[in-house]
Amino acid sequence: MPPAKIAEYRDLRLKEVAPGTVVRELAYLSSIINHGRREWGIHANNPVALVRKPTQPKGRERVLSLAERERLLAELQPTGRRNTWMPSAVILALETAMRRTPSGSALNAIQQPSDTNNQAKKIP
Repeated sequence: MPPAKIAEYRDLRLKEVAPGTVVRELAYLSSIINHGRREWGIHANNPVALVRKPTQPKGRERVLSLAERERLLAELQPTGRRNTWMPSAVILALETAMRRTPSGSALNAIQQPSDTNNQAKKIP
């Protein structure tokens, strides 16, 4: 597959989706080609490596204001059936700039035992 075809695909996709999506799709295609080269002995160059990737906008960086933080923590106070660990998990996430993950690492970190000898916390 010539790099020109990959570039044509990139340009068509950029009309439909965001640059980040195209970058991920090209990375996926590159990974497939590299897998074939390594695992199956296919002798071919990776044309994706020769195609420029779309530029992505710089990621956002936003910090809650003090008023927003206080409002968030007030809403999280355990009442009724609310999780009593949630305010602590949110404070940990805010203080460590922890990202939201499917595994819920902030809440897991609160509930996991600490290494008191090293004063460390393992975050799964």
